Formats: sequence, C-alpha cells, structure tokens
Amino acid sequence: MEFLTSLLSHQVANIIFLVLFIAGLGLAIISIVFGNITDAVGGALDGLDGDLSLDADGFGWISFTTICVGISGAGAGGFLFNTLGIPPILVLVIGLAIGVLCAWCAGRFIIIPLKRRQYNGAFDPATAVGRAASVIAPMANGAMGEVMVAGRSLTAKPVSPDQVFSTGDIVQVVRVEGTIALIARENSTERREENVNVSNKEQSEAKET
Repeated sequence: MEFLTSLLSHQVANIIFLVLFIAGLGLAIISIVFGNITDAVGGALDGLDGDLSLDADGFGWISFTTICVGISGAGAGGFLFNTLGIPPILVLVIGLAIGVLCAWCAGRFIIIPLKRRQYNGAFDPATAVGRAASVIAPMANGAMGEVMVAGRSLTAKPVSPDQVFSTGDIVQVVRVEGTIALIARENSTERREENVNVSNKEQSEAKET
C-alpha cells in the first residue's frame, strides 16, 4: 500500500510538472508571437504588463513572457529530476532554480535584444546628437560600447580613444557617424572642441553658398 501511494504521488508530481512545462511554454510562445497576452484579459494580471525594460541590468528582464518561460523551465527541470528519484524537496528547489535561470536567460539574451531591435527600427541616430545618454555597455581604449538615448540603444565609442566610460555614466552624444554615436562627457574639452569644429564647418558651408 505504501509503495502504491508513493508510486501514485510520483506519477501525480510528474503530471503536474508536465502541465507546467507545456502551459508555460505555450503561453510564452503566444505572448511572443501575438503580443502582450495580458491585454487580452483586460488587465486581470495587473503589474505583469509584459513590457520589458530595455536595460537588462537589475530586474529589467522580468515580464509576463519571461515568467512563462520560467514556469516552463521549472516544469521541465522538476519532471526530469523527479524521474531520477531525487527527494521531493530537492526536486522543488532544483526546479525553481532552473525556472529562474531560464527566465533570466530568455529575458537577457532573447527578449530584450528583440525588443531593442524592434524599438530602434525607425529611430534616426542623427536625432541623438547633443542629447544626454546613459552608458549601458562600458567602453575603454577606443573600443565600442553601447548607450541608451531616450529609451533607444545606440552603438557608441568615445570621441577621444583614451576616455573610459563605465555602465551608468551620463555622457553626451557629440556626433553620429553612420549608426555609431561618438560620445564625450558633458562639458568636457572634447565636447567643447567638437562644438567649435561644427560651428566652423557650418560657417564655411554658409559662405560657400
């Protein structure tokens, strides 16, 4: 009788984990393909609006879609380790850890990049010139990084190769070359020199016309 009870409990747990895996995966796919599913239920899931912060730092990766991915991952992990006969409490802990990891990976490496690409599609980088920006990918030794301008991300590099920028630094977009923003610290020497160069160029063009 105890064996039968244990067997039934084991099978029920596997069924629950499978349901979580299938339901989470299905809702995540629907949310990605058809948009924010929470809009369809009239805000019943208030707070889980599915709108990711385009900044991946902190908890910006959390959304309705990533939560669904996490539930699916937890279900898959729970089913796998429960099948291996691991004690139930460990199965729950491992399943939860796998779920959180899946949610974070999905948000950080899939959903946020897709949202950025979609959001930046119609953005003209030239409009960022003169605006303040926040560094979201550090830059040093002339290497390129990334900045956030008015909610949109741009590939960027320092005007002066010896400048170093860390994540969170506030800078100013000096000019744009193609799709790359050249940045400097606000009120820096490089910024003032660039303003002089731009002014001289505009005056020269005005004289030619």
